[in-house]
Amino acid sequence: MSSTGYATANHSTFTLTIDGMTCGHCVQAVTKALVGVQGVGVRLVVVGSAEITAPDGLTVARAVAVLDEAGYSARVSETRESASRAGCCG
Repeated sequence: MSSTGYATANHSTFTLTIDGMTCGHCVQAVTKALVGVQGVGVRLVVVGSAEITAPDGLTVARAVAVLDEAGYSARVSETRESASRAGCCG
């Protein structure tokens, strides 16, 4: 998994709601924090939310903890499983 956000077949997509973001600098800080979490792919970060890919909930929990350490309050607001995890197309 690269930080460019291209998921492998076993990664799900998670949308995080992030409180405390107010500007472009916050977007940069959140992006930098998320890129540093092993296993997380960053697809999109905007003020108030981020879309990431990760192999499991533990990895997402680490991402949320890193954001908390950076001064932001984050929580998962949506999860989309990859096609292979959902049992489609093999």
